[in-house]
Amino acid sequence: MSRSDSIILCREQRVDVFCADGTRRVIVDHPLNSPLVGIPVQTAMVRATDFTAEPGDKTIAIYAGKAGGSCRIATAETTSGSKGSLCLTDWRVEPGFEHEPAARDGRTVHRVVRSS
Repeated sequence: MSRSDSIILCREQRVDVFCADGTRRVIVDHPLNSPLVGIPVQTAMVRATDFTAEPGDKTIAIYAGKAGGSCRIATAETTSGSKGSLCLTDWRVEPGFEHEPAARDGRTVHRVVRSS
């Protein structure tokens, strides 16, 4: 089985992962971020520096923390890749940020960083 795409989080970033029915499945929050408040009971919360797409994941949204809140900086969709892997495609990145994909160990690792 091929390895699925993943995202490396920068500090002050989190990933919200949505299923095909639009339900938020999990929030992956960088471990150095301030604690999140107001997380719905049905949503799992994980502190990690990366996220790997799993079966059932449909849409991911990356948020960056700002004073007093957060804003969405990028979204992507999952598609089936070779040998059962999941690929993150159809990237939509907000102005002021750049999507940086890199091939590693048979998968693509994605980062979204501020534009210089």
